[in-house]
Amino acid sequence: HVQLCSAVGARCTCSSRYNSCISFHCFPADNAARQQWLAKIQRDNFTPNRDTRVCSRHFLPGDIVLTLGKRLLKRGAVPVLFEWNNYSSHEPRPSFHEHTASALRLL
Repeated sequence: HVQLCSAVGARCTCSSRYNSCISFHCFPADNAARQQWLAKIQRDNFTPNRDTRVCSRHFLPGDIVLTLGKRLLKRGAVPVLFEWNNYSSHEPRPSFHEHTASALRLL
């Protein structure tokens, strides 16, 4: 099952298919916290469901803890790192086409 980041309004194209260093986090059950997340990802007319995720690139490094080999969010963490607020990732991710071309060169 490939996970995708729901921060589409932020132009995030992260996928679990090509990047195992990225973790994906469910929207909080608490309505106030969920509303904060929705405001931050800037998606209009969007209702998250149980499969909706936001990738770790949108959280501050201190918001993510490694516990028993899993990357978990600290309680109260809110995604705050987006292109619209001038954040750019320090970890460039190859596009689908770059990844495919690279894989073909290995054949």
